[in-house]
Formats: sequence, C-alpha cells, structure tokens
Amino acid sequence: MSAAEYARRYEIKWADVDPNGHVRHSVYGDYAVDVRVRFLLDHDFPPARFRELGFGPVLLADQSRYLKEVVLGDAITVSMKLAGLAPDGSRWKIQHDVIKVSGEKAATLRVEGAWLDLATRKLIVPPPDLVQLFGQLPRTADYEDLPSLKKLT
Repeated sequence: MSAAEYARRYEIKWADVDPNGHVRHSVYGDYAVDVRVRFLLDHDFPPARFRELGFGPVLLADQSRYLKEVVLGDAITVSMKLAGLAPDGSRWKIQHDVIKVSGEKAATLRVEGAWLDLATRKLIVPPPDLVQLFGQLPRTADYEDLPSLKKLT
C-alpha cells in the first residue's frame, strides 16, 4: 500500500543564500530534514512521542546532487520518497527531490538512517506503527530492500 507523495513548499529567503546569490548547500539539508520532521508530526510522531518512547532517528549517510540554481525569491517544493527499507524497519533511505516552480528538478538529496535507543545508544527496531507508516511512502524507481538490524549484529 502506498500513500500519496509527501511534499512541502518553501520560499527562499535572504538567510538561505550565499555570497554568490544562490541557495547555500546546507539549506537544502535543512529543508529535507524539515520535510521528514513534518511528515512524522503529521502522522502522529511528534518529538514528544519519540522522547516518551526513548528513541529517535539517526542519520548514517547523506548525499546531495545539485542540478539547477535556486536563488532568492524562488519557491521550491521538497518531496519525500522511500528509497529503501529493512523488513523490520530498522534502517531506511529517503530521497528528497527539490523542484522549482517551473517544474525543473533543482536538487536530489538522499539520506540513510536508522533508529537509535537514546538510553543504550544502540540501533533498534522501531514500533510496528512507525514501520507501517514508512512502508506506505511512495517508492523511488530504484527502491531497494535493506538488511534488517538482526543481520547487522
């Protein structure tokens, strides 16, 4: 079962640009994390719930590819698709596409993450409802099944 694509719109502000007048590389990552956090918020996983459950997301890798310039005053949409998931939900990959109002893809960001127990500082398998939520995200064309946490230990 696949949910509708999750995306958010942003307008580029002065603080987002570098001396060359285009969006700073770190801002793309800020927008991507905002999309992920808002996705979780919108699906009943606010930061308070993670604190109560004693775990949270942790990034293991990230990759960015910049394709078109984005400048002050531009509006962009940042989407979120599943690029990989372990059967137990312990590991995941998310792809964010940054699309300009013109429809041109400006950037693609991929992050690989897992779930960290905040007390033991070890990777864990998340609750079933979180695994189900991630499993409902639309998938990228090159989606891959990731190894489960059990296979990594």
